[in-house]
Amino acid sequence: MSTVTSTRDTATLPPRPDVIAPGEKASFLAEFHNHVARRAYDIFEHVGRTNGDDISHWLQAEGEFAKQLPEVSESGQWLTLSLPLSKLPAERIRVCVEQDRVVISAEDKTIFSRGSHESSSYYLIRWIEPVDPESAGAHIDKESLVVSARKAGSSLASSRSAYRRTK
Repeated sequence: MSTVTSTRDTATLPPRPDVIAPGEKASFLAEFHNHVARRAYDIFEHVGRTNGDDISHWLQAEGEFAKQLPEVSESGQWLTLSLPLSKLPAERIRVCVEQDRVVISAEDKTIFSRGSHESSSYYLIRWIEPVDPESAGAHIDKESLVVSARKAGSSLASSRSAYRRTK
């Protein structure tokens, strides 16, 4: 039995951000949820621990993670967003695509003479219409993260993972 080897050298392909697999989404989203919950509680404490505003505190906290909202563009059956992430290596970016939104984690590591500091930034972007998360892909173009996904219910089932094959 012969083995087929690709002529493309995978070592020369540029690194890509990690698109979260369906089985790992729950863990990733729980991590994001915990960050939002901690911030919402901080807001609750800051305004004097007044009860009854939990939803507004939550929405404010979630909104703080989504300050740098990119524009979502549409091209045929695809939706694409571009998020500037200045000089952050692809290996430090994780992308979780859901039908109605994208949650992005960008881990920044700053190295000092006495050690290093790591921090995570989260970005929450809502799609303008539902997408098929299984068709999603991400790559770095210059200093921006580009995420694309096919619109949900698209009639071209054979191109479900066309993004991954063409990029």
